[in-house]
Amino acid sequence: GQKGLMDVLRLLDSVHGDVTVIGKCSEKLYNENTEKLLERFYDVVLEVKRIEGGFLGFEETYTVGVKQSIVMDIRPGFGRFKIGDDGRLVEF
Repeated sequence: GQKGLMDVLRLLDSVHGDVTVIGKCSEKLYNENTEKLLERFYDVVLEVKRIEGGFLGFEETYTVGVKQSIVMDIRPGFGRFKIGDDGRLVEF
């Protein structure tokens, strides 16, 4: 609600300028308007999403990427990944 949003704004205002803040948010936790408002406080917004149903012949797959960025060297874009035998993400 509004109190939670005010708490987040207070927290972000209190953080020193050279600190990296990472916020984690589950899909559909907030309504679309609140989600868009919160995204405006971050320079880069990443998204990790499991692909439901997967593809025939492939393990569980994910899309990982930059949803939004105001940093010139970081452009929005996504890739498809699976989890390799060693536990690392493997792009395909």
